[in-house]
Parts: sequence; structure tokens; C-alpha cells
Amino acid sequence: MIRQLCPHCEKLVELPDTAAGGTADCPLCAKLIVVPAAYAPSVASGGGLASLPPPPVAEPPKAAPPPGLKPEVPNPPPAPQPDAVPPTPGVPTGYGRVMSLTFSPGWLAWVPVAGITFAVVLTLFTWAGTYPGGIRVYSQNPWWALFGDMTTDPGPAVLQSDETEIAKLLTGNRWLLGYLPLLLLGTFLLWVERVVKNPTIQNMPGPLAWLPGLWPKRFALLTVLTGLLLTFLVFQGLRGFGLESALREHTAGKFAKKLEEANASNTTIQKQTVAAEMGQELPPLPAGGSDGVRKQTVAAEMGQEFAKYHYQTTIPFRLAVLAHVLAFAAMLTRWWLHRRGAKPYPRLLMQW
Repeated sequence: MIRQLCPHCEKLVELPDTAAGGTADCPLCAKLIVVPAAYAPSVASGGGLASLPPPPVAEPPKAAPPPGLKPEVPNPPPAPQPDAVPPTPGVPTGYGRVMSLTFSPGWLAWVPVAGITFAVVLTLFTWAGTYPGGIRVYSQNPWWALFGDMTTDPGPAVLQSDETEIAKLLTGNRWLLGYLPLLLLGTFLLWVERVVKNPTIQNMPGPLAWLPGLWPKRFALLTVLTGLLLTFLVFQGLRGFGLESALREHTAGKFAKKLEEANASNTTIQKQTVAAEMGQELPPLPAGGSDGVRKQTVAAEMGQEFAKYHYQTTIPFRLAVLAHVLAFAAMLTRWWLHRRGAKPYPRLLMQW
């Protein structure tokens, strides 16, 4: 092992012998440090010790001045005045307070761990549900949505009667099939990166023997991992959970007969009325349509079936999205700091 003083955290650390003559990450502050090459003594070609440089020749002592003569003493340089000291280049003057934020891996490294772990906890709460009158009736957390299931709470009888039909229409969500297993894997790897320091094949158990080979690329891999988690979650939110799809399909089934009659009659006004009841986009009126017909169509839209369920995503889902955004941004910053090498940490400075 090589013992060396880290120039960043100023702590004595131990590094593997393979790092000699190259660079390595500090096991305490994770900053890149330069490791000197191993000492290799050599013998001079003449068979003995290499010739040493000649010793310096001492200057003869100066003769003392004759009696009665006073040696000249050079005048000392004038002392600089306090107001004559030039300001430090690049730093503005005239400010009374200074506040700075340094992007140090010390605290930044815990942001992805905390964000992804918080997202795992949030998966136990409701992410989508129906709230008619502010009362939850049908709801799904991501685990229920993954397997095409839901929970039902006591609510209005008119909604409870639809439970069996809605449950039959529930399907699993493909984006959650990639998100939830990747979330558990990401949580495990982020904690391993924080707890384990400089893993080697000798000090790693059998199931983690692969870790030393991936350790130099851990920042890039974890950044890609947190980015994938954020992508899966955002696309799932845009597409909608299985409960929303089942409610829309159930609503469309109720008006399937009216929609079929409207298509058979080829009456645009009738098609508009049915589309408004279903909450769909209204087809255009033919030329010459009156404003009174438009008002009747808009009034019919108020009776749309889907609105009575009051479907919405919940606060835990929005917090999960925010946690993933923070985790990805922090991991991306850590990767950037690692690629800077031995350069000083960037700092934001505000003066007023």
C-alpha cells in the first residue's frame, strides 16, 4: 500500500500499489490526486557512486574598515502606505458582505442517495386516484399499477357500482415495468458507492467481485442510471396510469351505442353532442351552423361522464418526480467535478 497526503482534504490516505505513477481517487473526499512513481535506486555506470559536484568555494572574509572610517549603510526602501496597496486582481472592492457556495463532493455526493431513497419510500403512497367531492374512491400506487390492480375506498354508490367493470379494464403499465426494478437497483448501487471505499477483488465478497472493475466508471454509470429513472417516470406520467386508461375506456363503452347511431345517421350535430358527453374533441360544424347549436353542444359537454370521477395524480407522485430531478442534477454535477481532475472546485460568489 502507498501512503500519501491528499492535497485536497489534507488527510493521510492509503492507496493501492497499482496506482503508483498515475492518478487515483481519494478514499475520503473522492477527489482525483496524483500518485508519484515508486522509488527505484540505480548504480552509476562506473561501478561506484556517481561523482558528486565539487564543494562550494568559501569567499574570503571582508577586510575591516580603517580606524575612524564609518562604513556606508544603504538606505532602506520606504515602507508602503496602507492606501497605496493595489487591490487583488479580479475581486471587486467596495462590498461589505460576501456569500459563496462551493460545489464540493462532500455534501453533493449525498443528494442522489437521499433523492432516490426518498422516491422508494414514496412508491408506498397513492400516485393516482379518483376524488369525487374530495373523497378518494379508486386509487393506485405504482406497485398496484404495475400489476394492473387498484384499491377501493367507500364512496358514492353510483361510483361503487362501476368497480367491477373498471377492475376488468385495468392493465399493467410498461414504463413502470422498467422503472421500479431499476429504482431498487439504483438505490442499492448509490448506497454501495457511498459506503465502499476503493474496492479490490481481495476485500470484496463473491457476489460483489464485479465491483472493482466498474469502480473507475461509477460516476458515468450512476449518472446514466439516474437519468433513465427520470425518463421512465416522466413518460409514465405523460401516458397516464392504468386507472386513467380504464376509466376512459369504461366511459367510452357507456356511449358506444350513441356514437354508433351518430355515425350511422351522419349528423354532425348529433356527433358533437355525443363527443361532448364523452369529453372528446368536438368535430367541426358544417358551413352555416348557427351559434345556438354551438351553445347547445357546449351545454351538453357539461354532462360528460368522465368528469364525475375527478381523476388526478397526487402530491407523492409530484414529489417523486422532483426527487429524481434533484438526484440526476446532483449526479451529473459529480461526474463533471470528477472529470475536472485536480482543478479546484468551482464556486458561486455573491457580494453585496
